[in-house]
Amino acid sequence: MAGFRATEGGDFTEATFRETKGKESNWQGADLTGADFSYAEMEGADFTKACLQHTCLEAADMAHAKFHKADLEGAKLVTVNLFQGSMEKANLKDADLSGSNMYGVEFQDAIFHNTVGKGTNLKMTKQDKG
Repeated sequence: MAGFRATEGGDFTEATFRETKGKESNWQGADLTGADFSYAEMEGADFTKACLQHTCLEAADMAHAKFHKADLEGAKLVTVNLFQGSMEKANLKDADLSGSNMYGVEFQDAIFHNTVGKGTNLKMTKQDKG
């Protein structure tokens, strides 16, 4: 799926993309509610404005991926590699980021409420100072 381009509003609800190779794929505005991206290789993928509520991204390689304004409420991002990715204005309410590599990730204006991040690497992240 490298270079794959979903159309805005595409419905991939509860779809399985487990172990998928989707480098630089584009999922902007897609509905991925409850989808499974476990162990996927999605470096540089773009999930801008996508709905990823309750999506499983466990152990996925998402280095440099973009989640600008994405809705990740209740998503499972355990042991994800999001090295230097972007979560600007993302909704991370009730999400689990435990054990993930978030080195250098941009979190400006992200929503954190009941977000779990035990053991998460947050070095060099960019966050609001307020």
